[in-house]
Amino acid sequence: GGSVLDGTKFIAAASKYYDQNNLWEILTTHGEKVKDCLPVASIMTIPATGSEMNDTGVISRVGTGDKLGFAAECL
Repeated sequence: GGSVLDGTKFIAAASKYYDQNNLWEILTTHGEKVKDCLPVASIMTIPATGSEMNDTGVISRVGTGDKLGFAAECL
């Protein structure tokens, strides 16, 4: 559900991010530097997280234990 959609949003933002060598920056800057994204569509069978209704996402980095949110108008 929501985690899959948040991951999809990150990929959509990362695909057009200006610094392809530092995609983690999308999260450490909370999406402030994201200017363009691929379009994202979702069909939720049980909407629960609200991720389908907004331009935000949360991504976890298992190696460091970080869990960071981001937002971008293009999402």
